[in-house]
Amino acid sequence: MTEFRYVGFERESSRVFTKIKKNTVATRLLAQACVRNTSVEIQLEDSSGQTKTWRTRLLFVKDERLIAEVPRLSRDNPIPLSREIDVYMLLGGIRYRFASVVEESGLKIALNEKVRVLGMKLKLPAEVLEDQRRANYRLSLAAGEPLLVSFCLPHPSILHACEINTQVTIARIVNISAGGLAVLVDQQYARTFQTGTNLFGVFVLPDCQGTFTVLCKIRHTQKIEASASVRAGIAFCEWPGCNLKDDQLRIMRFIASHERQYLQRRK
Repeated sequence: MTEFRYVGFERESSRVFTKIKKNTVATRLLAQACVRNTSVEIQLEDSSGQTKTWRTRLLFVKDERLIAEVPRLSRDNPIPLSREIDVYMLLGGIRYRFASVVEESGLKIALNEKVRVLGMKLKLPAEVLEDQRRANYRLSLAAGEPLLVSFCLPHPSILHACEINTQVTIARIVNISAGGLAVLVDQQYARTFQTGTNLFGVFVLPDCQGTFTVLCKIRHTQKIEASASVRAGIAFCEWPGCNLKDDQLRIMRFIASHERQYLQRRK
């Protein structure tokens, strides 16, 4: 098997990536992302309509192909070859999106003289678009120690309050952004998580001081048959009980810290 040598940790902005014939804006942007060792989120919609997500990093561009590290959590859930995927990345404060396919996986990549990783070869996209789908960068929390959020319904007659001793529903946070959450909740509570419903949510984040108490609106739900659960997309809303902008800044700092730690672990 061919072994590639990785040169992406060099930080010079004028770094030349050899054998790049397509001197397009997209290629230059991706080359810049590789130099910065940018992390990316890969999404694929399966036959059941469920979106699968992997996180990895870009390594380099070679022979008109984009080389990325094989996601470490993909051993039991590999990215299928020759299926169109959507790739999202954050570069210079701008979120970008491009479509590609994984053409080959399991490449041996030498990061340095001692460290080697498995890589995969992606088709170089003809264009990279600024992603307007969402205003806030989303961080996947599906892996690792579960982070939980407690939900309860607002009081039926008192604005911006909950009933005393009200029923509390516990959900797992799947991803988070400054704009909201995606959570997984048991199907027995699906009636509470109807599109358009307002809920109060309480959660904590590692290394973030204090508790987050937020007013949420259910934007959409999706039934996950394999796990007997419901996935809900939730948006944060303004309410007098909290300073939403301060909470959003705390979440953004948490995401930035998580991304830095993620990249450090990859080195």
